[in-house]
Amino acid sequence: MLWLYDLNLWFLGSSVVAVSVAVAWTVCIMARRLNWLIRSEDQGPAGLMHQFIGVLYAVALALIVVSVQGSYAQVEQAVVNEASAASNLYRLLDGLEEPGRSRLQKLTRQYLDSVIQVEWPDQRNNKVSEPTWAIVDSLERELARLWPASAHDQALIPELLTESTNLLDRRRERLFIGQQGIGATLWVIIVLGGIVTVGYACAFEVHSLRTQLAVTGMMAAMFGLMAFLIIAMDHPLWGDVSVRPDALMTARDNIDRVAREAR
Repeated sequence: MLWLYDLNLWFLGSSVVAVSVAVAWTVCIMARRLNWLIRSEDQGPAGLMHQFIGVLYAVALALIVVSVQGSYAQVEQAVVNEASAASNLYRLLDGLEEPGRSRLQKLTRQYLDSVIQVEWPDQRNNKVSEPTWAIVDSLERELARLWPASAHDQALIPELLTESTNLLDRRRERLFIGQQGIGATLWVIIVLGGIVTVGYACAFEVHSLRTQLAVTGMMAAMFGLMAFLIIAMDHPLWGDVSVRPDALMTARDNIDRVAREAR
């Protein structure tokens, strides 16, 4: 499914809507030609059943959309927390004695550079950034081996370890949730539910074919728009509608400002 996220956003949305409408119109025409129609005298009970199916499907679809948006928001928050942890770690390192301070601050700055410039493009293609993980490992290793040069360093090291652990946790959260999708089972439910709901509407006997095509076309277009929304926001780190590294870029700019002021 990754190939969908390589498509232009407008082309993807238009294609999903167009295919949905085309399928609905095809079903309507086939139902008329094969005489699979609900006669006017039966449309009362049939209409109630269609309303039940429509409401049930709308609720299920709404829950899926909310779930997808929730995952997207979680990844956005994880990125903000990751940026805050990196910035806090850099500022705490200011209180460390040399030579550990410069070495660890350099690794923190390199980490942000690598995430923004290397890892972000990689994760949009569902790839693991080995260079970024190497920087993380080096940073954690240096902190674990850090030997206090003064009583102040000794008091500071637990805070540094806590903040570095927080940075690593937020990174893992971003990578894990950002690559998750709703899964094949839910996609089967979405597609089959849409076919049943719109297909049922095609079975109602309507005098004017043009009117029936217009109504079912609008229903199918709404289904297509919802399906497109789910595709676009599913996998929050893939495609054009993906979470951006703006918070990390802001943290890097703040670190650069602090470094300039310290000179």
